[in-house]
Amino acid sequence: MSINTQTNASEVLKILQEKGIEDVAILTVGFHLPRSEKVFAQQGISATGLVSEDLLIGRSSMHYGPLMERFKKSGRVKMEQGKELLLRAALVFDPKGKLPQLLTSKIRNSDR
Repeated sequence: MSINTQTNASEVLKILQEKGIEDVAILTVGFHLPRSEKVFAQQGISATGLVSEDLLIGRSSMHYGPLMERFKKSGRVKMEQGKELLLRAALVFDPKGKLPQLLTSKIRNSDR
């Protein structure tokens, strides 16, 4: 079970190697995608990044467009974007991801 992006990437790598899969995609919210791609690349996983909000809007812009605009402006998203910036900065100083793992654990525990 993974609880952060680093663990998720290492678990995915095991599955990809076990199944012989090479082409993968990462589907996540837009503000999380740059770090996700970097962490997966550090594990040796070349992945196509997909922004979930864009896919929803592409499906039905009339229906999902207003919903995604409200989502992007929400306080929760603003808070998550701030956390993401902190975690990206941590990756600069700790490319192996131990510091982001620790920060993610602390942040998740403080959200409860």
